[in-house]
Order: sequence, then structure tokens, then C-alpha cells
Amino acid sequence: MLARAREAGIGLIGMKAGRALAGRRILGWSRPTRFDGHYDEAFLKSGLSAFQRSYAFVLAHGLDAVNADMQSLAHLQENVAAAVSSSRHFG
Repeated sequence: MLARAREAGIGLIGMKAGRALAGRRILGWSRPTRFDGHYDEAFLKSGLSAFQRSYAFVLAHGLDAVNADMQSLAHLQENVAAAVSSSRHFG
């Protein structure tokens, strides 16, 4: 389905991309290792935070952008680092 959308020129944006990591009562409280089973050892040792790993992964596997929670300049800097490094980890 992602390939068909891309072929049609439709951009794909991930919304609430970090919610499953940050947690909410309905999803279970904070679980930063929730997606670690999808990553290889090298990526887990990359130095990226759990949020950065999730953003880099989805950007390298079909999404064009991620709408991420940002409540500070530090969050923005972390998100940019994840975005620019995604192709290096999965390229």
C-alpha cells in the first residue's frame, strides 16, 4: 500500500510517532524499548535515543515525514539528528 501511494505521488506522514514510547494510560505507560525487537544490534548501539531510533526507522522504511512531539529546542535538535541519520543507518 505504501508503494502504491508513493507511485501516485502521495506523501506519507507519521502522526503521533512517539506516543507508543512516551506512553498513555490506554497504551500502557512509558515503554522506550517497545520497538527494539525491530532493530539490529548496530542500530541499537548507534547512540540514538528511543525516540530518535523510531523516527529514523520509519523515515527509512516508507514515511516521508514524522509529526513528532516537540516541546523544546532540544527536542527539535534530536528530531533533526534522527531524520538526517536515517539513511546512514538503513541506506
